Amino acid sequence: MAEGAARPGRVQITGANLAGLALAARLARHGHRVTVVSAGAPGERAAGYALGGHPDVIVDDLPLATTLPAAWRDLAKKSGRPMAGFLNAAHLDLVEAPAAVHRFADGTELALPADRGGQVKALEAVFGRAQALAWAGLVDECDALWQALRRHGAEAPFVADDAPAELQPKLTMGQLADRLDDARLRQLWLSAASRAGSSDPVRAPALLASRWSLERTFGRWQLLDQDSGLTQPLSVLTALLLTRLDEAGVEVIELVDGYEFTADVVVDCLAVDPPRRRWPWQPRIEAVRPPTIGHEVVDADDALGGHVREVVEHSPSGHPVVTWTRRLDADSALVTTHDHTRTGDPDPHWGWAADSIDGWMRRPPLHIEGGHWQVGAASHAGNEPWAELLSAALVSYQVHEHLTGADIRPTNRDAPRPPR
Repeated sequence: MAEGAARPGRVQITGANLAGLALAARLARHGHRVTVVSAGAPGERAAGYALGGHPDVIVDDLPLATTLPAAWRDLAKKSGRPMAGFLNAAHLDLVEAPAAVHRFADGTELALPADRGGQVKALEAVFGRAQALAWAGLVDECDALWQALRRHGAEAPFVADDAPAELQPKLTMGQLADRLDDARLRQLWLSAASRAGSSDPVRAPALLASRWSLERTFGRWQLLDQDSGLTQPLSVLTALLLTRLDEAGVEVIELVDGYEFTADVVVDCLAVDPPRRRWPWQPRIEAVRPPTIGHEVVDADDALGGHVREVVEHSPSGHPVVTWTRRLDADSALVTTHDHTRTGDPDPHWGWAADSIDGWMRRPPLHIEGGHWQVGAASHAGNEPWAELLSAALVSYQVHEHLTGADIRPTNRDAPRPPR
């Protein structure tokens, strides 16, 4: 046990989802005795499952292209092995994904790279120089929103009573989109809010524009199998995480009636239902209405290489249909679709809908009281995989300090190192 961590604790984590597994890996690395209780809930969607009719094809509900790889790298390092070793052990590489292709109702197509220069060039070729520069300038402004979200929810807990001014609380995604003259670019802009869990992209808080800054700053990434060169689902990383937990002595058990566990700390990573309105003037908060998700095995076309192909079809509502195609073998491919124009009933396992700044502020705090915490898709960082990883990291710092008195936050240069 590291210096300052004289009393490792017993920690119960309820929920074997991405946040729960990431938290367990971090705490186990610092010597705590961790038990993960799987409730078998739909919200434990980070794990892959076999596609019906194709038992050898593993699918999941996560995007095939991800951003902020630093969240995965930090998790790998803080749970015992640098990312390169973490991936090499499973013959995987994390590499940049090809540009997504955006399609509009009038037949216009745009392949949008992640970097600023590439975006300006691609946008200019389709929409003209003025609109390309307008888009670039708008994303430039939103870099500050990403930095603000980092300080208020992503890399530090949100604790303010009022929305900090740097989050631009009175500004909406629709108002930002109105700065773009072309209706197609406005649809493109609003799609980021829809994909981040908003049922009303026009009225969604401007802080969701941080997703455009995030992608441009850190790029888009995919998992590739080193042997075949083919894209793999993100659930492969979850499987690796489960292996890491087993090596660290973390118990992962099923929740059964009559189960009892004595713990110093309890962390709930399962779905949290949104609160009811106490006053008529308060905004109604709903859980995210998840997109309709489909998986289909098709014949692979000759133009499909080993990398994932992402196509985003836009609509005037700002809700897109996102399709990822990845080759399975020489003859077949898997088409995964997230249809945000056809959503299901509100599902708290997907987090809370980001439809207003007031609703976002009322998201559940990480620390409830005493030895109880809660973290997951409804936390302030968001419901994307990278966001759940960052939220889990914040809870790991708080729980470790609660149990040992030691501050292991990255900002503490004198933080004790975990045992080898």
